[in-house]
Formats: sequence, C-alpha cells, structure tokens
Amino acid sequence: MADAVSRLVARVDDDRPFDANRAELELLWVEAADQRLRQQRSRIPVLDRLASAVGVSAITSLDDLVPLLFDHTVYKSPPLPRPRGGARRRGPARGRERPPQHRLGQP
Repeated sequence: MADAVSRLVARVDDDRPFDANRAELELLWVEAADQRLRQQRSRIPVLDRLASAVGVSAITSLDDLVPLLFDHTVYKSPPLPRPRGGARRRGPARGRERPPQHRLGQP
C-alpha cells in the first residue's frame, strides 16, 4: 500500500475529484499530515520547537494541526541589502573596490 501523501497526491488526477467522500478524504488528510510531521520534524527546527511547545507529537485529527500553523512572520524573508552610495556598479567589480590602475612602466 502506498503512503498517505502519495495516495493524496494521486487523487489530483481523478476524473471527478469533487465526488470524493469527505469522511474518507479527512482520514487521508490526517494520515498524510501525521506522516509529514514525522518526516519533517527533525529537518525543520521551528516545527520541532513549536510541536514541543504545544505538546503535539502526532496528528490524530484536523484539530491537532491548528496549533502547528506558523505565524505569518515565519514565512517572510529578510529584506535584501540595498546598495550603498552612488550608482550601482556593474560587472565583476560589483561589491569590491576597483583594483588600482597602473600604467605600464609605472609602479
């Protein structure tokens, strides 16, 4: 038997996806969520800390998922640094000082 996540993803190709039984789908969602929690908890430190803090060790119902939802700030990336001073440099010298320019024959 395939794992829950694979079975859930395979349903995308159903000819009539809206004819699915809600109770069967809910069981599959819970099983897939529990599978992903077990797989990803050690790989995602913030998930591990959150699950430990709220006392969720397994997903047995959809209600177990709610405390594991991340705050919107978790998904935000830090802003990119802005170039300092003047126009942006182009080419390979960007971010470095320009090499000294010496004429041939002069030190």
